[in-house]
Amino acid sequence: MTLHRRGRQLIEAAEGIGQVLIEGKAVAKVNYTLFVEMLETGAKSFGIPREIRLKHKSVTGKISVTDGSLNLPADAAGLAGPLLLVMQDGRRVDFFIDSNSTETNPVRQEYQIQGSGNRL
Repeated sequence: MTLHRRGRQLIEAAEGIGQVLIEGKAVAKVNYTLFVEMLETGAKSFGIPREIRLKHKSVTGKISVTDGSLNLPADAAGLAGPLLLVMQDGRRVDFFIDSNSTETNPVRQEYQIQGSGNRL
């Protein structure tokens, strides 16, 4: 039998101006607010004294398009992407846009995002 424990810890909150790339091409300039969390899962089997810990980073946040356009399909189900955010300091974040967030403010093009922080 295996037990699992999960923990999450906020390790960074970042704001700035960046660019969104689709297939290597810059399509929009954005303001971003990101929250980077470290997620940890532990597993231990009875009879085995050692616990295995797996760690990875998760990114959530918001982007607001200031120049250009993301041109997301209106009928997208689930998540749109993958897209790439190049942050102000040069770091890169692979992310998806929740299709439900495209309806929140279509004029200002504000989107809720989630992605992988493995490059951070």
